[in-house]
Amino acid sequence: MEKSKHIVRAAVARVLRHEALTTRKEEIKPSAFVVGAGIAGIQAALTIANEGMKVFLVERSPLYLGHMAQLDKTFLTLEGSRIRV
Repeated sequence: MEKSKHIVRAAVARVLRHEALTTRKEEIKPSAFVVGAGIAGIQAALTIANEGMKVFLVERSPLYLGHMAQLDKTFLTLEGSRIRV
């Protein structure tokens, strides 16, 4: 019990020595950082970009579409899963 009282007193003493923060104004440039270029990541990036925000889409592997790119045909539509540019 005494140890916890000592810790609380020390914390309060440290706070009393803190300096007040100064207020400043900064311009905010709305942007988003989307991790993963799978189906969900690409959809999220497109949705955010359509709202007018700048989007950074990153993928750790050299391929996009995640596991979807490994499939020959998609389940419901039987279309090819690779995007052709």
